[in-house]
Amino acid sequence: MSDFDTALERLLTDPGFAAALAADPTAALAGYQLTAEEQELLRTQMGGAGGGSTAAVETRANQSSAFGLLSPLTGMMGGFGDIGAAAGATLLILLLSVTLFSGDDDASQTPSIVAPVSTEPPGPSFETQTYVERGISVEVPDGWARTEAGVWVDYTDPEESGRRVRLLVENAGSSTQPLSFLRAAGDRLSKNRGSCDEPYQEIRLDESKIADQPSAELEYTCGEGQEQRHGIWHAVVANGKAYSFFLTTPDARFEESKPIFDEMVRTFSLTSS
Repeated sequence: MSDFDTALERLLTDPGFAAALAADPTAALAGYQLTAEEQELLRTQMGGAGGGSTAAVETRANQSSAFGLLSPLTGMMGGFGDIGAAAGATLLILLLSVTLFSGDDDASQTPSIVAPVSTEPPGPSFETQTYVERGISVEVPDGWARTEAGVWVDYTDPEESGRRVRLLVENAGSSTQPLSFLRAAGDRLSKNRGSCDEPYQEIRLDESKIADQPSAELEYTCGEGQEQRHGIWHAVVANGKAYSFFLTTPDARFEESKPIFDEMVRTFSLTSS
């Protein structure tokens, strides 16, 4: 009966045996019953290639750990009798040869190729169109119906008339600041029942920055219950003009609609026209 499996198992658990096998295969295998093919396999794979140096011995000993992963195959095949055992040994030898020969030291020197990571922010999950008029450029929802009058331009969701964005360009006094402009806009909303049902509730009014310009942002609600509306408004003052835009939508759809407003903030810029 062959001691091939026993020798393999010892390679896993006894580093000294692996080193001895690498240095002098004949002496190390003297006590084992092995076929000529098995001895030759162990001798050629673990025999002192590279002059029997310490580095070669360590490399071969590390490679021998592959035997522990593959040796159960011979036991599994052994359940099919002599033919199965022979087939298992053949498969094991083949796999060992591939594993050991693939341990090329140069492979560890191959540099990893790392794909470049984009620093660009992801685009919106909805289609947009570019509005470039009245001194501003900004992305608005594609397919929304456009209406305009005086100082404003609306884009309205064709599937829900209460969901829209509005762009405004208005004259501003020399002392007008974005924060004071939106504070005055909130005061008008609180008194205009045609535009904002009671109660008007200011959620926040913050200073901000957009297109490298100081700006402000107002978030608010109008009404209550199922009829409550939710709005968010951004404004910047430059060159004697107040440039602003807002999103208004039923409160129940505010969270899903907010990315539209965020995209407008992200893409807003002042132009020369």
